[in-house]
Amino acid sequence: MFNLLISYNNNFFLNKYLFLKNHLLNFINDFLNFENFIYIETPILSKYSSEGSKVYIVPFRSKNLFFSLAQSPQIYKQILIIKQVCKYYQIAKCFRDEDFRSDRNNEFMQLDLEAPFIFNLDIIFFLEKIFFYIIYFFFIFFNYKFSSIFYKNSLKIFNNDKPDLRFKLNLFYSNYFLSLFFFFKKFKIFFNLINLYIFFGNNFKNYFFFLEKQKIFYYFFIFKKNFYIKIFNIKNFINIFLFEFLILNKIISYYNLFIFHYFKLIIYNNLNLYFIKKNIINNSFFFLWILNFPLFKYNNYLKKYVYSTNPFSCIIEFDLLYLDLNPLKCLSKSYDIVINGIEIGGGSIRNEKNFLQKKIFLITNNIYNVNYNFSFFINFLKKSPPDHGGAGIGLDRILMVILGLNNIKNLSIFNKSNSGNCFFSKSPNLIL
Repeated sequence: MFNLLISYNNNFFLNKYLFLKNHLLNFINDFLNFENFIYIETPILSKYSSEGSKVYIVPFRSKNLFFSLAQSPQIYKQILIIKQVCKYYQIAKCFRDEDFRSDRNNEFMQLDLEAPFIFNLDIIFFLEKIFFYIIYFFFIFFNYKFSSIFYKNSLKIFNNDKPDLRFKLNLFYSNYFLSLFFFFKKFKIFFNLINLYIFFGNNFKNYFFFLEKQKIFYYFFIFKKNFYIKIFNIKNFINIFLFEFLILNKIISYYNLFIFHYFKLIIYNNLNLYFIKKNIINNSFFFLWILNFPLFKYNNYLKKYVYSTNPFSCIIEFDLLYLDLNPLKCLSKSYDIVINGIEIGGGSIRNEKNFLQKKIFLITNNIYNVNYNFSFFINFLKKSPPDHGGAGIGLDRILMVILGLNNIKNLSIFNKSNSGNCFFSKSPNLIL
């Protein structure tokens, strides 16, 4: 990676990105001001807590006292709603000590929204309006589609909580359904079935080499047109009842590839990446809402419950009984937005009851840590705040997706390497 600051004057594409980013920020400010949102800055030097992502620690002038750089304005924006501020927004600078993947930075801009007296659908519809205008700002003519899926269904169908819908690749578990109808005569065991919709007709030869490279030798294609079906590469190892199952359950589409293989999720992931690259659709944006994430998950290394997203999401009313019996069954009123397989942001409806919030904290912490880290916030919740919710949207990630970039760091002049070092200032460095 080269130094973008040095090459700025001669880099046409970087100038273009900075120009678009500047106009995007101006557009967002104008749009939210029109919608009667109030811009409020929250503190960057914040109180440290062990929840969420890793944070940067800032020493205070007094010995053994520290700030942390805010990883998000989460608690502060909820306090603003409790203080009866209506429709807050902020383009916040966030800091997280994360690994440097292509879609991550240790400091980034986030559009933060919070409002009272709203429900999930209110925020989702409002954010869809923002996304529509943002993409219309860049592309006058474009293809877009909004859809939604529950978190559990996303894992079951796509083996992923951030599926890319530009290419339809579904994973079917034959252990329950297909095992009733067919079996492999050669192996006498049940395999899993992948159903792939093929965009560009029956030119199946494009797939042969890749499938064999992945050591997938048992597959067949179904070509359906009008009222007849053609089958290629059948290899005489599947019971005829399979086709009845596929037709009755409407799995067969116009062009389909069915692959049978051992249960290796890495093969599924490789197929997904390969077909996305080979069949990318220009100027197409598939928005997918992932709904109702579990509130907790179990960490086998720490031998304790941890939060799946964050501890501030409200629990679905029907799952409140599980909070004492089995926290893993508790689903939250949360939502993530994914564009073309990249998570752009997310949010939730918040807990407004102090006793419930404290109970959620106690599942992953002892009483001392809860009182030490969150007592000020729990005391604020005693003031009977209204139902409220919000979201945080990564602006750099939006630009990365709609501009077709492979690395989020290319949007910044003062960018950092994949190891976190600054090219310009040569930091981090020793303090002499």
